[in-house]
Amino acid sequence: MEKVFVAECRLGRGLFAEVPLKRGEVILTFAGQVLSLREVMGRPDSFNMLQIGRGEYLDLESPGLYGNHSCEPNAGLRDNTTLVAMRDILAGEEIQYDYSTTMSEDLETMECRCCTRSCRGVVRDFRYLPPEVRHRYLSLGLVPDFILEEQTVPLPLFAEEGLAGS
Repeated sequence: MEKVFVAECRLGRGLFAEVPLKRGEVILTFAGQVLSLREVMGRPDSFNMLQIGRGEYLDLESPGLYGNHSCEPNAGLRDNTTLVAMRDILAGEEIQYDYSTTMSEDLETMECRCCTRSCRGVVRDFRYLPPEVRHRYLSLGLVPDFILEEQTVPLPLFAEEGLAGS
């Protein structure tokens, strides 16, 4: 049974829950062709890519292609490609994740149009998230391994977040 479907939304198309989803439940595994940074650079559809490693990107296929960003997401990536529910999600509810949790190479920023109360106005790399937001994603285990492994981000970040030695 499919857990998601694609439908029209405020931003064009979005990913929606076909059935009620429980907190922690796997929603989908993102799929697509793996591309290098060189292959992604200059492509007009680079915003359709999901960073899955240092210099590695997934050219997203449907239905994952239609997962929209939100600064108040109801889903997040448990690893580089597995989308899980951050809270219970109702059938018919749009599934959104924070794109910043998958970005680490300072390649692009995008205007945020999520219109939530805590909208940051711009979507940028994980390192630029407010400390309390980074801490929340870290404590929930919703930061992909490649971001955690980058010494330029996690070592100072862990110390700043009071997570050093954990």
